Amino acid sequence: MKDTVLSLIKSVVLALVLAIIIRTFVFSVTEVSGRSMYPNFDTGDRLIVNRIGVLLRDVKKGEVIEFLSPDIKPNGKRDHFIKRVIGTAGDTVSLHEGKVYLNGEELKEDYIDDAVQTLPQTGQSQWEVKEGEIFVLGDNRPNSDDGRRFGTVPTDTVKGIAVFRFLPFSKFGKIK
Repeated sequence: MKDTVLSLIKSVVLALVLAIIIRTFVFSVTEVSGRSMYPNFDTGDRLIVNRIGVLLRDVKKGEVIEFLSPDIKPNGKRDHFIKRVIGTAGDTVSLHEGKVYLNGEELKEDYIDDAVQTLPQTGQSQWEVKEGEIFVLGDNRPNSDDGRRFGTVPTDTVKGIAVFRFLPFSKFGKIK
């Protein structure tokens, strides 16, 4: 009996340790809050974020990522944002007449409606993406706090790549 209890305790401890390692370094679950990525993602959507992917390779243009907001709250913490990668190191991102241009060519964005206008949020309409940085935008451009306001994002603030949506069930599946 004593051996059975000890074995059970060891199994539970091992399971907890593995769960913590997986949650910290491999995958995590995040909930979308706000409408900055609408209609592709909406408040309450639950996503699985691949954390190890950002340790093994650079994020790619078009991927949806989770990263730390550049804004630090009074309590010293930062929000986690979900946005789409538009530019990576060496790119120039510019806005002109409501369209996004990447390295001088209009960006084809099949994930947003053709009628959506991408307008500057500050006086700036062009960003040079340096090494160790990315440029991100929300899919719902009129309602997104994104790189148009805060500029480029350090890649070391990227927490992971959104790879799968499991809620709502009607949108269950791999994120493209």
